[in-house]
Amino acid sequence: MLNKTQLIVFLFIITLVSCDKNDSRFYKDSQKNGLSIFSNNGNNLLTAFVNGNSWKTRDRITSGYTYRTDYEVSIVKQKTNTLKDTLIFSWAGPTTNSNISFPNSTFIALHIAVDSSFTYKDFKTTFSGKRIIIDSTFNGYFNSNLNTTSSRIKGNGIIYMHEAEINIYNSIFANNKIVGLLNAKIGNNNISDGRFDHSLADIPFNF
Repeated sequence: MLNKTQLIVFLFIITLVSCDKNDSRFYKDSQKNGLSIFSNNGNNLLTAFVNGNSWKTRDRITSGYTYRTDYEVSIVKQKTNTLKDTLIFSWAGPTTNSNISFPNSTFIALHIAVDSSFTYKDFKTTFSGKRIIIDSTFNGYFNSNLNTTSSRIKGNGIIYMHEAEINIYNSIFANNKIVGLLNAKIGNNNISDGRFDHSLADIPFNF
C-alpha cells in the first residue's frame, strides 16, 4: 500500500503524463480515404498515398512531464562549401506504425538547393506561391526510408508551396507556416496526393 508521500508523487506523475498536448489535427478527406483534407489552419501534419497506402506524419506531442515537443517536421539548412547550400524539409512518421505497409520511424524528406546566403528572410519570396519541379540532379531531390527503399536513393517530383513564411521578428510567430502539396517518385515508392499544413510558430531554425 502506498503511503501518503508516495501517493502524492504518484498522482503528480499521472497528472503530468495526462497533460500531454497533441497539436496535430486530422480531418478526413471524404474524397481521398485515409488522407486529411488540404488545409492552411496549422493542423501540423502531412498525409499522402505511398504506393496506394495512406501515410501520415507522427503527431506533434508536447510532454506534460518534460515539456519536450516531438515535432513532425523540421527545416534545416546544410552548408556545402559551394555556391549552393541545401535546405532540408524532413517529415517524420510515427515511431510505432499500425499500418503494416510501413516500418516504424519512417520519414520523407526534400533536399533543395538554395543560395549560400539564404536566410529565413528569403523564405517567403523563395517558396510562397511557388511550384517547384525537383529534378533529383541539379536543384534537389526527395528521399525516404519507406518500405525497402534506401534513404540514399534520390527521387524526383513536384512541390507546391501554397504558403511559406518565417518571420522571427513576429513576437508570437503567429504567421510562421508551410502549407502545400507534393508528389514524388523515390525508387520503388510513388508518393501521391501529398498535402501538408504546419505551424512553425515554435520550431527552432538555424538559418
